[in-house]
Amino acid sequence: MRPKTKSFQLYNILRRNARMRQLLDEIQLQAALLDEARALLPMSARGHLRGLRFRHNRLRLFVDSPVWASRLRLSLPRLLQQLRKRHEAILAIDIRVDACHPPPRRARAPRRLGARAAESLATTASNIQDPALAEALRRLSRHAGKG
Repeated sequence: MRPKTKSFQLYNILRRNARMRQLLDEIQLQAALLDEARALLPMSARGHLRGLRFRHNRLRLFVDSPVWASRLRLSLPRLLQQLRKRHEAILAIDIRVDACHPPPRRARAPRRLGARAAESLATTASNIQDPALAEALRRLSRHAGKG
């Protein structure tokens, strides 16, 4: 017999209390519903669905940005139809942006100035009458190949 983990023991202690048991059951139901909703969304949208809440026959989906909220609103009729096949209690779906958990920012690769662009800038600098602008273009052209 393997030893019980602390989280499993805590779970069992919490289940002894009627209100806590009700909350744990609700959490499990909403987690299962979240998995179902993600499975019905397009692959590109699944990672942007942060959570949901089911209350008063309304399913509220929380997404990570206004852009994804707009995109998912377009697919709400189909999503509602598919979810209602399994959960008749769902009468409506709405979408909210989860401002507490913004999407992770992607690291952008630094832009690099190519040799051809640097040569073009240097040539342009040599043909410009304005000395300040010409010097700025020369300085910029010297950044070619640098990180």
